[in-house]
Amino acid sequence: MLDGGMEVRVIDHGPAGTSSARSDTELGLASARGLVEAMHGPLTPEETPGGGLTMTVSLPPATAGDSYPARVPA
Repeated sequence: MLDGGMEVRVIDHGPAGTSSARSDTELGLASARGLVEAMHGPLTPEETPGGGLTMTVSLPPATAGDSYPARVPA
């Protein structure tokens, strides 16, 4: 927790593999970045010690004026 906010790290230690997997990863990262930025936070890439990639999502605390899309029931 950062000043009432939240930080999540996703760690990947391996290569994506095929070129198809890489393009899928790029689409996933673009979607994730858009979602995180819509919630007023950055999505930050970092090198993972020993190889790979760590993506850090940092979200500020919610305030009374924030509005996010309603959840769709499963």
